[in-house]
Amino acid sequence: MTGEVYAALCSHTILSQTISPNPRVSFDAAAFERGIDLACSIGSKGVLSDIFTTRTLALVGILAPEQQADYLSGILIGHEVHAMIRSRPDPNLRIIPQAPITLVGEENLCLRYAATLKRLGYADVRFAREAMQQGLWEVGIQAGLITNE
Repeated sequence: MTGEVYAALCSHTILSQTISPNPRVSFDAAAFERGIDLACSIGSKGVLSDIFTTRTLALVGILAPEQQADYLSGILIGHEVHAMIRSRPDPNLRIIPQAPITLVGEENLCLRYAATLKRLGYADVRFAREAMQQGLWEVGIQAGLITNE
């Protein structure tokens, strides 16, 4: 849902008037980290208020159009990861910062989640490259659609 909300905000809200996600411009790590920091800070007023800062920082010239998409991404992913860390169905369960975390997904998106987790103190973040392909291959073998010969 985070990606869908991000796409909707960039394309179908007042933010789309100033955001300029330019594929030729490289990832702006500083803008992304600024978004993470806001989302995870004590000063956060909530996800909607934090999202709106994208617009206000643009209007006062603090964020350039090319920076806004990465800043907004940092806010959304920051809120998602921060909420995941704080909330747990069983109060005895928690994510230990020293424990390895394995991310599965598209590499550029996993890099953003890894940066967020590392910024929040989770140092051992790994990627499961080609996990989907390997999983589908195993499903095919288990279903008898593929032979292991």
